[in-house]
Amino acid sequence: MASSAAAGIIISAPTTGAGKTLFTVGLIRALSRQGIKVAPVKIGPDFIDPRFHEIAAGRPCLNIDGWAMRPDLVASLLCEASKKCDVIIAEGVMGLFDGGREEGGIGIGSTADIASFLEWPILMVADTAGMGQSIGALLDGYDNFHEDISVDAVILNNVASPRHAEILEQGMEATGIDILGIIPRDTNLSLPSRHLGLVQAIEQNKLEDLIEHMANYVEENCDLAEIFDLAEPIPHFQLAKESTIQPLGQKIAVAKDEAFGFAYEHILNYWRQAGAEIKPFSPLNNQAPNRNTDAIFLPGGYPELYAGKIAAADKFIKGLKTAADKGSKIYGECGGYMVLGNGIIDEKGKRHKMAGLLGLETSFKEKKLQLGYHDLVALDDFAAGNKGDALRAHEFRYSTIVKESKKDKPLFYLENSETTCGLKRGSVSGSFMHLIDINDEFDEEVFEV
Repeated sequence: MASSAAAGIIISAPTTGAGKTLFTVGLIRALSRQGIKVAPVKIGPDFIDPRFHEIAAGRPCLNIDGWAMRPDLVASLLCEASKKCDVIIAEGVMGLFDGGREEGGIGIGSTADIASFLEWPILMVADTAGMGQSIGALLDGYDNFHEDISVDAVILNNVASPRHAEILEQGMEATGIDILGIIPRDTNLSLPSRHLGLVQAIEQNKLEDLIEHMANYVEENCDLAEIFDLAEPIPHFQLAKESTIQPLGQKIAVAKDEAFGFAYEHILNYWRQAGAEIKPFSPLNNQAPNRNTDAIFLPGGYPELYAGKIAAADKFIKGLKTAADKGSKIYGECGGYMVLGNGIIDEKGKRHKMAGLLGLETSFKEKKLQLGYHDLVALDDFAAGNKGDALRAHEFRYSTIVKESKKDKPLFYLENSETTCGLKRGSVSGSFMHLIDINDEFDEEVFEV
């Protein structure tokens, strides 16, 4: 059994787009400026928001996931995040109850699911634009929707005027929910977005100024002491004995830049703890994987936005082909999988030649959202696992498959749809799935690989 002295708070919202990410990064920076050591955490399968948290906190942000992760892995990650910190600030996913398959009104993997598991307080960020006294009915509904969940306090966001604030406060009087902040409307406080979410932190030139601006707003309009005092300790949990996704090799070249930014921190950390050495490189800067590496990982990201530049990165493409010829393990997820294929058709319909290591052709011209969690079984040994391994993953993409070669082996069996996905050719493999954890609930008797 294990516990930690650090305590945590969950930041949620009635809906996505309420401003919880911007408030969270402002809160993290505001607390940090007061000498409070903050460990940022993101609930759910998100690669973009954690990078904003990291900049605000000055330390890595971990994801926790109530659907795709074993409970003891969630506990292990929180205990790890709590080291050398005073408080954990965990930003929720979407609206409070939004998640996977529902169980008693709480979506599995939702922010409410994690809040129930951890017994942590919930601080709601409510966008009040176009609302008056009705804010009380809205928040009271969230507070009383499920017996295991209560809303402890609220930040009223996007408030138009002092008179608007008075009306909102009147509406909240009967709820018993504390108002710990009233943030005035500011059209300069916004984050640009695109498909898959916010524009990545690495692509924003004035992000530091924006975070400082939001931190000032939080300091001026919120009760930081009361917010800090909300935090509750991590309960006693059994920690994970088994690691998550296995390392690809001993020396792993990991693509990292604007086109390849979707790698889970907890997986990279487990690879390091297992003795693997991580060697970042940038395909967009035409860098080849280090020749001394024995494995290559191409994470997801936005290769469709940089397809022309990737196609022209001759040193990068040659490095992939040389590694494949040597039998080095190469693994691509989502965008990385697309780059391992034959070609990518961009939004304007232009085709860009890719590495050609897998028989895959993809298109971004005809967008189609593919979103959801998946239970997978590996159909063969591959870079990150062995034949028969049961895994949990998440898919989030707009690209479509134009062609997949039948000469390559399928990589995974998807339990929920009873189909296959991904490809394997020799030591090269990949799929659109973002692997998150092993699945220790898989019933081997109902499926034979």
